[in-house]
Amino acid sequence: MAYLYQLYVVVDKPINDLQAEQMVDEMAEQAFSGNSFTEIVGAGISELDPAVCGKCCKCGAWTSDKDNPECVEGFSDGVFLDGKWWCDLCLPPEHPKRF
Repeated sequence: MAYLYQLYVVVDKPINDLQAEQMVDEMAEQAFSGNSFTEIVGAGISELDPAVCGKCCKCGAWTSDKDNPECVEGFSDGVFLDGKWWCDLCLPPEHPKRF
């Protein structure tokens, strides 16, 4: 049986496509060189939409509202509240999504 593992990497600074591709290539080479059982079959780069996800204003974790169909998989559940992103661990105690 084979498995597909997905890895999400957030680069929180402006970089161009060539720099991003080089970064992915370097990470893959370090992680998988010499493994005959591992093959990289694809990679993609996309810009994150600040209306869909962001860093928690309290702890800095990347978060996205799981109730939104456009949410970013792999990020913690969160809410955009009072102009700021909050993860489910840092939300005020009375908020229904607080973990």
